[in-house]
Amino acid sequence: MLECILPETGEQVLINIRWEAISIAIDATTVFTFDREGRLVGAYLHGKTFRRGMDNRVLAKWRVREDGKQRRIRQYLPQEEKRELLTAIYQKVAQIFTALSTGQIVPISSPALSLDTVREDLAPILRYDFSRLEAERRQFYQVYRPVGILPPDQYATLVLQATEGCSYNRCTFCRFYKDIPFRIKEVAEFRQHLQAVQRFFGRALRLKKSLFFGEANALVIPQHRLLPLFDVVNETFTICPEGLSAEARKQWKREHPLSFRGIYAFLDAFSSRKKRVEDFQALKARNLRRVYIGLETGSNRLLQLLHKAGTAQDAIEAVHKIKAGGIAVGIIVMLGVGGDLFAETHVEETGAVLREMHLEEDDLLYFSPLVVSPDLGYAREANRLGIRPLTEEEMERQKEAILQAYQPGPNGPRVSLYDIQEFIY
Repeated sequence: MLECILPETGEQVLINIRWEAISIAIDATTVFTFDREGRLVGAYLHGKTFRRGMDNRVLAKWRVREDGKQRRIRQYLPQEEKRELLTAIYQKVAQIFTALSTGQIVPISSPALSLDTVREDLAPILRYDFSRLEAERRQFYQVYRPVGILPPDQYATLVLQATEGCSYNRCTFCRFYKDIPFRIKEVAEFRQHLQAVQRFFGRALRLKKSLFFGEANALVIPQHRLLPLFDVVNETFTICPEGLSAEARKQWKREHPLSFRGIYAFLDAFSSRKKRVEDFQALKARNLRRVYIGLETGSNRLLQLLHKAGTAQDAIEAVHKIKAGGIAVGIIVMLGVGGDLFAETHVEETGAVLREMHLEEDDLLYFSPLVVSPDLGYAREANRLGIRPLTEEEMERQKEAILQAYQPGPNGPRVSLYDIQEFIY
């Protein structure tokens, strides 16, 4: 860590060099974070938080106060705004680097790192400018199809696309995979994909905490094809063993710095009918740690409105099989589905289904506010039925009502928000 004064401007600069990332704080009001390849990961300035995806999109987040209430704003930056932001950030780092190189930097106290070491660690950042970041966006799409969505606890995951598209792809509220045909990769192709992923990320792999077996409901792959794909993942990446004590895990991580805490994946409840407990046990032996299921609602009537395959009972049985296989689950419940017309039904029947799932403290329960574009089938059907969408405040009250109907108890799952508008990979 180096704390210093930038003479040209008088700004106080704190440079924090970590194994996985580099952060630069300026006057305690501005922060830039870069991966060890030199790519910007995130920034905070002018009261806004910015997150940059590997496809070079930039998501801005901030809060505004309206009618005495705070409202969150999320917006992808238009091309020219993105160019201005990224150019300004990289120019600022270049200014700091020049000051280091010319001996102008004035350390505030004895630095933990030598100025030569800091300069050497900052040098990869200078290889980048807006043009190179845009060029890497094109490289990204040679390695990946678009990454549709991930659970919030997996935002720091490394996505491995064993499939492309969604095997069902008919939900009336979802457009993530609308134009992507479903396809399962063969073992040789998947191995090549993993190698391409490693080359593309390079030292940025250090920021990744887990592995996500994608895309969409990838666990729908028939078991005889699924297990060899999991074997390739385990051959390619180092995964931390389960069951270690906290101290043993720290020691293991010291010995295996570039490692991952497990494999995670989506599965739709309907497709789980084809899986047995033994199938999940085999996946657990291959380091599958959690399966995420989009329950959305406990009401079969609302599932039909969403055009979801299967029933709420399918989701209950899926959870029981997955947990019997020794794997944790993440359950996703939509807030606002059915609007005002079905609000009571959604609360009561979802609470009842959650009770039957017997979720535990290793499991997750996500509440995801419904976000639907006017051109999707759900919006058209809701309009036909005269459904009024719930406001943000009403959805928050609905979440509390579902939890009250559910009554998880002290050893129940961790509960969190799942805002799809805040996802960027």
